[in-house]
Amino acid sequence: MTDFDIVALTAPAALVHRVIEPLLDEYVRWVVDEMATRGVEFDDHAAVVERHQHAFRAKLPDLLGPRGRLLVAYTGGDAVGLCALEPIDATVAEIKRTYVRPAARRAGIARTMLEQLLTDATALGYRTARLETARFMTEANNLYLTLGFTDIPIFDTAEARLSGFEPQVRFMQRHLLDDR
Repeated sequence: MTDFDIVALTAPAALVHRVIEPLLDEYVRWVVDEMATRGVEFDDHAAVVERHQHAFRAKLPDLLGPRGRLLVAYTGGDAVGLCALEPIDATVAEIKRTYVRPAARRAGIARTMLEQLLTDATALGYRTARLETARFMTEANNLYLTLGFTDIPIFDTAEARLSGFEPQVRFMQRHLLDDR
């Protein structure tokens, strides 16, 4: 088991972006490359990567705001993973960009980050957490199932629509609070 620390980032968006940019770039390029190997066609590979990077950067103020979260996992002082909670409305939050570098996987980092996000989401009064995950990410899919997520139809704010990823993406949610 690798020792790791999970830190909730709170600095201004420009500073936070510098911390997470290498992880985001690695993650988005990996996803786009994998989608291409699975038959998703792109006119401009680099433009697709930039479109998804831009979409996440635009969300940083909400992720860093009072109803959002942006977690980074560190091992030995190096950022090795990230996970975010995006407020959608008063009762729904979306988990974004859960990613752990391959060398740091199987140490419980993703599970720990997700459990913290779900705890935070509940404390913030959200009733539902939802997410998008690529079907090829079998380990992530299994983790989400063990955390109580179930499949749902595509939702209005799904990022998969940016590049035609819908057939390759699974949409999931978990109820956090009763409506009582």
